[in-house]
Amino acid sequence: LPEHPPQISVGREPLDYGDILRANCSSHPSRPPADLKFILNNITVHQSESAVLRRANVRDWSDLQLELQLSFIHFDDGRLVLQCVAQISSIYREVAELELESVRHPVPARGNLHFYDLPTFAEYM
Repeated sequence: LPEHPPQISVGREPLDYGDILRANCSSHPSRPPADLKFILNNITVHQSESAVLRRANVRDWSDLQLELQLSFIHFDDGRLVLQCVAQISSIYREVAELELESVRHPVPARGNLHFYDLPTFAEYM
């Protein structure tokens, strides 16, 4: 099994609608190699059997790349949380998580505020 959790690296930040999110996830050597998938704000956006990169003492590295054009559906209140899940059957599962910088900042709902003159304690006496 891999000795460490997977690692995520990303391209430029901050990100906005229309930008391309480029990311890479690597899992440390194991036999068999881990399968990887990307999850963005709790939605699986890319998964496949991992490409075996190189051999290290008969254990194989796994690597998965992501290129995704972002739209409003990918943002959750202006946040982008990217996860990489490394899994080997039902015996191993590790998750790496990275909160990405976004140019979208949520604005709290202001609603209609009403101000009233409240009586003072002396007016009740």
